[in-house]
Amino acid sequence: MQDKSLINEKGNFSNKSKVSTAFHEILTPEQVIAYLQIKRATLYDWVYRDKIKYYKLGKLLRFKKSEIDELLVSNSSKD
Repeated sequence: MQDKSLINEKGNFSNKSKVSTAFHEILTPEQVIAYLQIKRATLYDWVYRDKIKYYKLGKLLRFKKSEIDELLVSNSSKD
């Protein structure tokens, strides 16, 4: 289902900045590895153990940056 606020009456995207921002929120495994500065094996271990939320597009894994950021906050040490 499409967000109608992004689609104009002609069926075209009406606000490309919202669409662009939404796509930048989706990360590949390589981007998550670089962002978190972790090893590939660590990321896939977290996926296997459901320690990190992920989405599958066919055989492809994808992650939401906002959920990665939430993970960082929730696992940060408390001073």
